[in-house]
Amino acid sequence: MKIIGITGTFGGGKSSAARIFAGLGAYLIDHDSINHELLVKGESGHNALVEEYGETILTPYGEIDRMKVARIVFSSKESVKRIEDILHPLIIKREEELVEKYKDEGKHDYIIFDTPLLFEAGRDKVCDYTVVVFADQEKLYKRLNKKHGVGRAHAQSRISSQMSQDEKAKRADFKIENNGTIDELKEKVRGLFEKIKAG
Repeated sequence: MKIIGITGTFGGGKSSAARIFAGLGAYLIDHDSINHELLVKGESGHNALVEEYGETILTPYGEIDRMKVARIVFSSKESVKRIEDILHPLIIKREEELVEKYKDEGKHDYIIFDTPLLFEAGRDKVCDYTVVVFADQEKLYKRLNKKHGVGRAHAQSRISSQMSQDEKAKRADFKIENNGTIDELKEKVRGLFEKIKAG
């Protein structure tokens, strides 16, 4: 079973590409989904963040207030690094459990990692192939505004908190430019998947 790691910056379209790969017959491990699961009240990520930042990051119902956490996290690169140090070991543990589960099931030949921090967290080392999905800066801003309702300044803050698209492109085995439509992205992903399967 081969592992394909897909990454990219906010708004680049990596998750869309990952879902297309999954639709073509690969298992999908979505790190954002794992992160959301870990932050549910009572889960390990929830408990770790409360221990680190206190109950001020909670809603009146005891759940993580994601907007409050985002304001803390994206205030500086040091803050980003701190929360990554807290959550990444938990995410990786869950990821490894899923990889073993899927290998045991043996239904598909490929696993897709959908993760924004593929290289930063060193997870590219467990991948057979790495793919970066990228887009022009203006496209990133428009997508983030449309999807998350964030302004340019906040979008710039989030984007600058990660490794640059250029650096990710240098490290990746394959690159997918995603400035066009979803249908164009589907064609590019389909072509790349066929290339990978052909060896």
